[in-house]
Amino acid sequence: MESPESLLLKNIEESRKVIRFFLAKVIDQVFFEDIKNKLLEEGQKDVEQNRINLGMFSLYEFGLYFGSYKRIITNTTISRLVQNFMLEPANIQIRGMHYYQLNEKYVKSLFELGVIENLLFGFQYVINKYRHSVFKIENTLKNGDKGIGTGYLISLGSNLIIVTNEHVTANNQKLKLFSVIDQEYKFELVYENKTKDISFLKLDLQKESVETFVEKHIPIPIKSQIEPLKEIITIGYPSIPFSREAYQVYHKGEINSQIEDYQGNKLFIISAKTSSGNSGSPVIDNSGMVLGTITRELFDKGELERKGKLPYYAVIPSIETINCFNDLGKQISI
Repeated sequence: MESPESLLLKNIEESRKVIRFFLAKVIDQVFFEDIKNKLLEEGQKDVEQNRINLGMFSLYEFGLYFGSYKRIITNTTISRLVQNFMLEPANIQIRGMHYYQLNEKYVKSLFELGVIENLLFGFQYVINKYRHSVFKIENTLKNGDKGIGTGYLISLGSNLIIVTNEHVTANNQKLKLFSVIDQEYKFELVYENKTKDISFLKLDLQKESVETFVEKHIPIPIKSQIEPLKEIITIGYPSIPFSREAYQVYHKGEINSQIEDYQGNKLFIISAKTSSGNSGSPVIDNSGMVLGTITRELFDKGELERKGKLPYYAVIPSIETINCFNDLGKQISI
Protein backbone atom coordinates (compact mmCIF):
# COMPACT_ATOMS: atom_id res chain seq x y z
CA MET A 1 0.00 0.00 0.00
CA GLU A 2 1.33 3.42 -0.97
CA SER A 3 2.36 5.65 1.95
CA PRO A 4 0.74 9.09 2.41
CA GLU A 5 4.13 10.73 1.88
CA SER A 6 4.66 8.92 -1.42
CA LEU A 7 1.15 9.80 -2.62
CA LEU A 8 1.66 13.48 -1.83
CA LEU A 9 5.10 13.56 -3.45
CA LYS A 10 3.55 12.31 -6.69
CA ASN A 11 0.96 15.08 -6.46
CA ILE A 12 3.11 17.71 -4.81
CA GLU A 13 1.69 20.82 -6.51
CA GLU A 14 -1.89 19.83 -5.64
CA SER A 15 -0.79 19.16 -2.06
CA ARG A 16 0.97 22.52 -1.89
CA LYS A 17 -2.31 24.24 -2.78
CA VAL A 18 -3.90 22.65 0.28
CA ILE A 19 -0.97 23.59 2.54
CA ARG A 20 -0.92 27.16 1.31
CA PHE A 21 -4.69 27.56 1.73
CA PHE A 22 -5.09 26.12 5.22
CA LEU A 23 -1.89 27.73 6.58
CA ALA A 24 -2.28 31.02 4.71
CA LYS A 25 -2.98 33.13 7.80
CA VAL A 26 0.59 32.43 8.97
CA ILE A 27 2.65 31.69 5.87
CA ASP A 28 1.20 34.07 3.26
CA GLN A 29 -0.72 37.12 4.47
CA VAL A 30 -1.32 38.48 0.95
CA PHE A 31 -2.88 35.18 -0.12
CA PHE A 32 -4.90 35.05 3.10
CA GLU A 33 -6.41 38.46 2.35
CA ASP A 34 -7.28 37.28 -1.15
CA ILE A 35 -8.97 34.17 0.27
CA LYS A 36 -11.04 36.29 2.65
CA ASN A 37 -12.05 38.75 -0.03
CA LYS A 38 -13.03 36.05 -2.53
CA LEU A 39 -15.05 34.04 -0.03
CA LEU A 40 -16.90 37.10 1.22
CA GLU A 41 -17.50 38.34 -2.33
CA GLU A 42 -19.23 35.06 -3.09
CA GLY A 43 -22.04 36.37 -0.90
CA GLN A 44 -22.42 33.02 0.80
CA LYS A 45 -24.71 33.71 3.73
CA ASP A 46 -23.65 30.47 5.39
CA VAL A 47 -19.96 31.42 5.34
CA GLU A 48 -19.36 33.13 8.65
CA GLN A 49 -16.97 36.08 8.51
CA ASN A 50 -15.53 35.48 11.95
CA ARG A 51 -14.39 31.96 11.05
CA ILE A 52 -12.79 33.26 7.87
CA ASN A 53 -10.92 36.00 9.73
CA LEU A 54 -9.58 33.37 12.12
CA GLY A 55 -8.35 31.24 9.23
CA MET A 56 -10.73 28.45 10.22
CA PHE A 57 -11.61 26.58 7.03
CA SER A 58 -13.19 23.37 5.78
CA LEU A 59 -13.23 21.65 2.41
CA TYR A 60 -16.28 23.81 1.65
CA GLU A 61 -14.25 27.04 1.67
CA PHE A 62 -11.39 25.32 -0.14
CA GLY A 63 -13.81 24.28 -2.91
CA LEU A 64 -15.34 27.76 -3.07
CA TYR A 65 -11.92 29.30 -3.61
CA PHE A 66 -10.42 26.82 -6.08
CA GLY A 67 -13.58 25.53 -7.74
CA SER A 68 -12.47 21.92 -7.97
CA TYR A 69 -9.93 19.72 -6.25
CA LYS A 70 -8.64 16.15 -5.98
CA ARG A 71 -10.40 14.85 -2.89
CA ILE A 72 -7.93 12.10 -1.97
CA ILE A 73 -4.93 14.46 -2.19
CA THR A 74 -6.74 17.20 -0.28
CA ASN A 75 -7.89 14.85 2.47
CA THR A 76 -4.48 13.19 2.77
CA THR A 77 -2.73 16.56 3.01
CA ILE A 78 -5.14 17.76 5.69
CA SER A 79 -4.60 14.49 7.57
CA ARG A 80 -0.82 15.03 7.46
CA LEU A 81 -1.23 18.61 8.68
CA VAL A 82 -3.27 17.33 11.62
CA GLN A 83 -0.84 14.49 12.38
CA ASN A 84 2.01 17.01 12.51
CA PHE A 85 0.05 19.38 14.80
CA MET A 86 -0.14 22.26 12.32
CA LEU A 87 -3.92 21.99 12.15
CA GLU A 88 -6.34 20.70 14.72
CA PRO A 89 -10.01 19.82 14.21
CA ALA A 90 -12.28 22.59 15.49
CA ASN A 91 -15.37 21.68 17.45
CA ILE A 92 -17.49 22.74 14.49
CA GLN A 93 -19.20 20.74 11.75
CA ILE A 94 -21.39 22.48 9.17
CA ARG A 95 -22.93 20.98 6.03
CA GLY A 96 -21.26 17.73 7.06
CA MET A 97 -17.85 19.40 6.73
CA HIS A 98 -15.21 19.38 9.48
CA TYR A 99 -13.48 22.68 10.22
CA TYR A 100 -9.81 23.05 11.09
CA GLN A 101 -7.98 25.71 13.05
CA LEU A 102 -4.34 26.71 12.93
CA ASN A 103 -1.73 26.08 15.60
CA GLU A 104 -0.38 29.52 14.75
CA LYS A 105 2.72 29.77 16.95
CA TYR A 106 3.92 26.30 16.00
CA VAL A 107 3.29 26.81 12.28
CA LYS A 108 5.13 30.13 12.42
CA SER A 109 8.19 28.49 13.98
CA LEU A 110 8.18 25.72 11.36
CA PHE A 111 7.73 28.23 8.55
CA GLU A 112 10.66 30.33 9.75
CA LEU A 113 12.83 27.20 9.78
CA GLY A 114 11.61 26.19 6.32
CA VAL A 115 10.61 22.66 7.40
CA ILE A 116 6.83 22.46 6.87
CA GLU A 117 7.08 20.43 3.67
CA ASN A 118 9.84 18.25 5.17
CA LEU A 119 7.42 17.02 7.83
CA LEU A 120 4.57 16.46 5.41
CA PHE A 121 6.38 14.80 2.50
CA GLY A 122 8.82 12.52 4.36
CA PHE A 123 12.45 11.44 4.13
CA GLN A 124 12.56 11.04 0.34
CA TYR A 125 11.63 14.69 -0.01
CA VAL A 126 14.22 15.64 2.63
CA ILE A 127 16.95 13.77 0.73
CA ASN A 128 16.04 15.45 -2.56
CA LYS A 129 15.99 18.84 -0.87
CA TYR A 130 19.33 18.59 0.94
CA ARG A 131 21.46 16.23 -1.18
CA HIS A 132 23.16 19.24 -2.80
CA SER A 133 23.96 20.58 0.68
CA VAL A 134 26.12 17.57 1.60
CA PHE A 135 29.68 17.76 0.25
CA LYS A 136 32.54 15.35 -0.34
CA ILE A 137 35.85 16.34 1.26
CA GLU A 138 39.05 14.93 -0.22
CA ASN A 139 42.09 15.08 2.07
CA THR A 140 45.54 14.51 0.60
CA LEU A 141 47.72 13.68 3.60
CA LYS A 142 51.32 14.78 4.02
CA ASN A 143 52.46 11.22 3.24
CA GLY A 144 50.59 11.34 -0.07
CA ASP A 145 47.68 9.10 0.93
CA LYS A 146 44.14 10.26 0.22
CA GLY A 147 41.07 10.04 2.40
CA ILE A 148 37.40 10.90 1.89
CA GLY A 149 35.05 12.49 4.39
CA THR A 150 31.74 14.31 4.39
CA GLY A 151 30.67 17.85 5.25
CA TYR A 152 27.31 19.60 5.25
CA LEU A 153 26.14 23.17 4.80
CA ILE A 154 24.61 25.17 7.63
CA SER A 155 23.86 28.83 8.12
CA LEU A 156 24.90 30.37 11.42
CA GLY A 157 24.04 34.05 11.51
CA SER A 158 25.01 35.40 8.08
CA ASN A 159 27.73 32.78 7.59
CA LEU A 160 27.65 29.77 5.25
CA ILE A 161 29.69 27.07 6.97
CA ILE A 162 30.56 23.50 6.04
CA VAL A 163 30.61 21.34 9.17
CA THR A 164 32.83 18.24 9.28
CA ASN A 165 35.09 16.33 11.65
CA GLU A 166 38.52 17.47 12.74
CA HIS A 167 39.92 14.05 11.84
CA VAL A 168 38.67 14.59 8.27
CA THR A 169 40.71 17.80 7.88
CA ALA A 170 43.72 16.89 10.08
CA ASN A 171 47.29 16.42 8.79
CA ASN A 172 46.35 17.62 5.35
CA GLN A 173 48.68 18.68 2.60
CA LYS A 174 45.72 19.63 0.47
CA LEU A 175 41.95 19.67 1.01
CA LYS A 176 39.35 19.72 -1.76
CA LEU A 177 35.60 20.23 -1.49
CA PHE A 178 33.16 18.79 -4.04
CA SER A 179 29.38 18.94 -4.44
CA VAL A 180 27.30 15.85 -5.20
CA ILE A 181 27.74 16.60 -8.92
CA ASP A 182 31.53 16.90 -8.42
CA GLN A 183 31.70 20.67 -8.75
CA GLU A 184 34.70 21.91 -6.77
CA TYR A 185 34.34 24.84 -4.37
CA LYS A 186 36.97 27.07 -2.81
CA PHE A 187 36.97 27.50 0.94
CA GLU A 188 39.02 28.46 3.98
CA LEU A 189 39.59 26.09 6.89
CA VAL A 190 38.68 28.46 9.73
CA TYR A 191 38.32 26.18 12.76
CA GLU A 192 39.59 22.84 14.07
CA ASN A 193 38.82 21.36 17.49
CA LYS A 194 40.59 18.03 18.05
CA THR A 195 38.89 17.37 21.40
CA LYS A 196 35.37 17.82 20.01
CA ASP A 197 36.34 16.43 16.57
CA ILE A 198 34.74 19.38 14.77
CA SER A 199 36.07 21.50 11.89
CA PHE A 200 34.50 24.39 9.98
CA LEU A 201 35.12 25.36 6.36
CA LYS A 202 34.05 28.84 5.28
CA LEU A 203 32.92 28.89 1.66
CA ASP A 204 34.50 31.27 -0.85
CA LEU A 205 31.82 31.63 -3.51
CA GLN A 206 33.90 34.03 -5.62
CA LYS A 207 31.72 35.10 -8.59
CA GLU A 208 28.62 33.19 -7.51
CA SER A 209 26.24 35.18 -5.33
CA VAL A 210 25.08 33.81 -2.00
CA GLU A 211 21.46 34.06 -3.19
CA THR A 212 22.15 31.94 -6.28
CA PHE A 213 24.17 29.39 -4.33
CA VAL A 214 21.56 28.78 -1.60
CA GLU A 215 18.74 28.32 -4.12
CA LYS A 216 20.23 24.88 -4.82
CA HIS A 217 22.47 24.30 -1.81
CA ILE A 218 19.97 24.92 0.97
CA PRO A 219 21.53 25.32 4.43
CA ILE A 220 20.27 22.52 6.69
CA PRO A 221 18.69 23.90 9.88
CA ILE A 222 20.06 22.77 13.24
CA LYS A 223 18.14 21.18 16.08
CA SER A 224 19.58 20.42 19.51
CA GLN A 225 16.81 18.25 20.98
CA ILE A 226 17.63 14.52 21.05
CA GLU A 227 14.81 11.98 21.42
CA PRO A 228 15.51 8.25 21.96
CA LEU A 229 14.10 6.02 19.18
CA LYS A 230 13.45 8.97 16.90
CA GLU A 231 13.82 8.04 13.22
CA ILE A 232 16.77 9.58 11.40
CA ILE A 233 18.64 9.42 8.11
CA THR A 234 22.28 10.03 7.25
CA ILE A 235 23.69 11.42 4.01
CA GLY A 236 27.36 10.88 3.27
CA TYR A 237 30.15 9.44 1.15
CA PRO A 238 31.12 6.08 2.72
CA SER A 239 33.71 3.91 1.03
CA ILE A 240 32.10 1.24 -1.16
CA PRO A 241 34.32 -1.74 -2.09
CA PHE A 242 34.98 -2.22 -5.81
CA SER A 243 33.38 1.12 -6.76
CA ARG A 244 35.10 3.72 -8.91
CA GLU A 245 34.02 6.80 -6.97
CA ALA A 246 32.83 7.94 -3.56
CA TYR A 247 29.06 8.04 -4.08
CA GLN A 248 26.51 9.83 -1.95
CA VAL A 249 24.75 7.17 0.14
CA TYR A 250 21.69 7.33 2.40
CA HIS A 251 21.00 5.25 5.50
CA LYS A 252 17.99 5.15 7.77
CA GLY A 253 17.87 4.29 11.47
CA GLU A 254 16.97 5.59 14.90
CA ILE A 255 18.57 7.22 17.92
CA ASN A 256 19.46 4.55 20.49
CA SER A 257 20.99 6.38 23.44
CA GLN A 258 23.00 9.34 24.72
CA ILE A 259 26.44 8.60 26.15
CA GLU A 260 29.64 10.24 27.40
CA ASP A 261 33.10 9.05 26.30
CA TYR A 262 36.28 8.82 28.37
CA GLN A 263 37.23 12.40 27.39
CA GLY A 264 33.94 13.77 28.72
CA ASN A 265 32.44 14.36 25.25
CA LYS A 266 28.68 13.96 25.13
CA LEU A 267 27.61 11.84 22.16
CA PHE A 268 24.57 9.93 20.99
CA ILE A 269 24.51 6.63 19.15
CA ILE A 270 22.41 5.58 16.16
CA SER A 271 21.46 2.33 14.47
CA ALA A 272 22.06 3.61 10.92
CA LYS A 273 25.14 1.96 9.42
CA THR A 274 28.22 4.11 8.88
CA SER A 275 31.74 3.47 7.59
CA SER A 276 34.87 5.39 6.63
CA GLY A 277 33.84 8.32 4.48
CA ASN A 278 30.71 8.91 6.57
CA SER A 279 32.76 10.96 9.02
CA GLY A 280 31.23 14.43 9.05
CA SER A 281 27.85 13.26 7.74
CA PRO A 282 24.73 14.98 9.03
CA VAL A 283 22.20 13.02 11.07
CA ILE A 284 18.80 14.39 10.03
CA ASP A 285 15.37 13.87 11.58
CA ASN A 286 11.95 13.76 9.91
CA SER A 287 11.68 17.56 10.07
CA GLY A 288 14.81 17.83 7.92
CA MET A 289 16.91 19.27 10.74
CA VAL A 290 20.44 18.25 11.70
CA LEU A 291 20.61 16.58 15.11
CA GLY A 292 24.33 15.92 14.95
CA THR A 293 27.48 14.96 13.04
CA ILE A 294 28.74 11.39 12.64
CA THR A 295 32.15 11.07 14.26
CA ARG A 296 33.31 7.45 14.57
CA GLU A 297 32.49 3.80 15.22
CA LEU A 298 32.76 2.65 18.84
CA PHE A 299 34.00 -0.92 19.05
CA ASP A 300 36.54 -3.18 20.71
CA LYS A 301 38.61 -4.92 18.03
CA GLY A 302 39.12 -8.01 20.19
CA GLU A 303 35.40 -8.30 20.98
CA LEU A 304 34.60 -7.92 17.30
CA GLU A 305 37.02 -10.70 16.31
CA ARG A 306 36.21 -13.11 19.16
CA LYS A 307 32.46 -12.63 19.56
CA GLY A 308 31.36 -10.76 16.46
CA LYS A 309 30.25 -7.86 18.64
CA LEU A 310 29.24 -5.13 16.21
CA PRO A 311 30.21 -1.47 16.62
CA TYR A 312 28.05 1.39 17.77
CA TYR A 313 27.90 4.50 15.60
CA ALA A 314 28.62 7.72 17.48
CA VAL A 315 27.32 11.19 16.70
CA ILE A 316 28.33 14.63 17.99
CA PRO A 317 25.16 16.51 19.05
CA SER A 318 24.38 19.75 17.21
CA ILE A 319 24.65 21.74 20.43
CA GLU A 320 28.40 21.09 20.27
CA THR A 321 28.48 22.53 16.74
CA ILE A 322 26.79 25.68 18.05
CA ASN A 323 29.21 25.89 20.99
CA CYS A 324 32.21 25.51 18.67
CA PHE A 325 30.84 28.20 16.36
CA ASN A 326 30.51 30.55 19.34
CA ASP A 327 34.09 29.67 20.26
CA LEU A 328 35.18 30.50 16.71
CA GLY A 329 33.42 33.87 16.92
CA LYS A 330 35.53 34.77 19.94
CA GLN A 331 38.76 33.92 18.12
CA ILE A 332 38.30 35.64 14.76
CA SER A 333 35.85 37.84 12.91
CA ILE A 334 33.78 35.82 10.45
